[in-house]
Amino acid sequence: MPTTKRRALILISSGHQLPLAEPADVKSISTGFFLVEMAQVLKEFENDYEFTFATPDGNAPQLDINGMALSVQSIEKTGAITIPLRMQQRRRSFDVNSFRQRHPALVARREQEVQLLERHIGRIPVSELLPNSEPEPRTAPN
Repeated sequence: MPTTKRRALILISSGHQLPLAEPADVKSISTGFFLVEMAQVLKEFENDYEFTFATPDGNAPQLDINGMALSVQSIEKTGAITIPLRMQQRRRSFDVNSFRQRHPALVARREQEVQLLERHIGRIPVSELLPNSEPEPRTAPN
């Protein structure tokens, strides 16, 4: 006997720019939603629920590329992992490929989350990198 999935509505921000008052020469910064914050919900409930995604204003959401950094993928251990990963990327000898090879679990988690997002929403716009962002997401695979 076929079973039908329950339905769940997920609201996502459609903000693409965050207006700033300071510094005066920067009017806004590119922004979006962090996939790592939504992916766990999708992963936990996708077998039992059919998701409907909506934004408050009906505009397309935007993924924040800054939330795709490998250090963000270690969300369960954010304090213990984030600082060392960011320090590694500040070294003059930083190499993105060897960095990814040293952290295969984080790379795999990010890839799974991207596939999860594409499966449920499809391809969506991605924000611009913020100044002083970690170097690794600049070359993240599409």
